[in-house]
Amino acid sequence: MGPRYQVSCRAVQRINSGHRVELPALFPTDAKNRAFGACVAGLLLAVAVYGGCVMLAWGKTPLGQEPQGEAAAWLHGAESFFDGTATREPFFRSPAYLIVLAAVREAGVPENGLADAARFLNLLAHLATTALVIGLGLRFWRRKGALVAGALWGFYPPAVFLAMQPVPATLALLAWLCGAGAALGTVWQSPHWQGGRLTRRHAWAYPFTAAVAFVIAACLQATLWPTALAWPLIALFLGRD
Repeated sequence: MGPRYQVSCRAVQRINSGHRVELPALFPTDAKNRAFGACVAGLLLAVAVYGGCVMLAWGKTPLGQEPQGEAAAWLHGAESFFDGTATREPFFRSPAYLIVLAAVREAGVPENGLADAARFLNLLAHLATTALVIGLGLRFWRRKGALVAGALWGFYPPAVFLAMQPVPATLALLAWLCGAGAALGTVWQSPHWQGGRLTRRHAWAYPFTAAVAFVIAACLQATLWPTALAWPLIALFLGRD
């Protein structure tokens, strides 16, 4: 087996065969790694500034001021949901995003400001997703690789473009990545992964967290239901001795 390496001050070294695997921390917290934390903070700040500039510029365009197509359908559905005229949708139709937008309207945002509020929520979700990409990258690569992965995603034009649209894709991806991180913890703790074993403390926490996150993602984006439905079977398989 390869040499062990330490991921953070709270994480045990990577596995040798026959040793229990513990999930590494997403971000290092010891004083020695403050420079890395500063790099992460700087990257997230740069992504926030870039996304904010794009959001302001897009909001001044005709499509930004008057969304069309799918974006307009979501805004219209949210308004119908808010005023009580919407038809009842089954859960597999993924109405969660309508509930989110209706809650924004309930908070006092006017109808003509709903698109801008949705973009702002998506920008926050894009920042959180970038942070998750960095955290997940630390479990596979060195810190420079994790930073590069975060930068590639944070400044990825299609991802930023989706964040500028009042559609559920960005929020759904955030929830899905949370589930993927918990699922990765389940895999690393599984007896099928180089001698790992789920501890009593983690025997249910990782699989349950992944299941909840996948269901939330599917309620936001209907195309993610296969992941939510398949995960319980995968978790049962991974939990077998």
